[in-house]
Amino acid sequence: FTPTFRINYIKISGLQRIKYVELDNSVRSVLNYHRFLVLPGDNYFLVDVDEIKEILKQKFSLNSVVVKKEFPNKLSLDVEEKISTVIYDNGLEYGYLDVEGRLVEILKKVGAEEWKEDKKIVTSTDATGKEINETKIVNREHLPNLKGLVAEYGDYPVVFDERMASTSVGAVILEKEIVQGIIEWFNRLNTTKQRIDYFIIKDQLGEVTLKMVEGWIIRANLRSSIGNQFNELQFLLKNKIKSNNINYIDLRFPGKAYWQ
Repeated sequence: FTPTFRINYIKISGLQRIKYVELDNSVRSVLNYHRFLVLPGDNYFLVDVDEIKEILKQKFSLNSVVVKKEFPNKLSLDVEEKISTVIYDNGLEYGYLDVEGRLVEILKKVGAEEWKEDKKIVTSTDATGKEINETKIVNREHLPNLKGLVAEYGDYPVVFDERMASTSVGAVILEKEIVQGIIEWFNRLNTTKQRIDYFIIKDQLGEVTLKMVEGWIIRANLRSSIGNQFNELQFLLKNKIKSNNINYIDLRFPGKAYWQ
């Protein structure tokens, strides 16, 4: 019962999307439970780290959690979150997709500033021979505000669907295999120094473009072995090419790779 051995300090590392206060409160609620109705649950010697791990895994979407006691009154947690959501972007609005590809929530509209337009003046002549100058858009490129999305909604994979299809909450927008492939690529790249901005798809046939932070792109196939494609990518970057001097790496064809 001495305060010396009461857990007063909780250190949590590894959080990206889950709010610190939510996880901290959950741990403290376990510690505040009195064992056998009398003994303090937050006592260093009575704290069951396995129990805390199981409760947190049930309550939060976690791949793993390591809980350690540090004598005499500290608890440290190192968590690895499981991604169960992607941010879907159809060029008109952003929304959350679950792992089944279903739109569960619309987040916000895409801002006009997130479209880059190339314009040129086109000269034509009317029936009287008078010249007419018109400004026409010759190219439009969508540039999602990644920093804003991460700050507001968390570090989730962002996928831009060039079909710009209309959406409604509850509708299945992408196939499960496509969503899971995007999440797998995102998780694998997060273990490396190669940072991704966002994904681009044109259809659901499996081909995807990965826009990297450094400006180059990866062309991949979500319906082929992502593990093999990823291993090929790492081999190329380690032994063949430098990512700061490349335009693209094409991994869509099993057993082959192309780059420029």
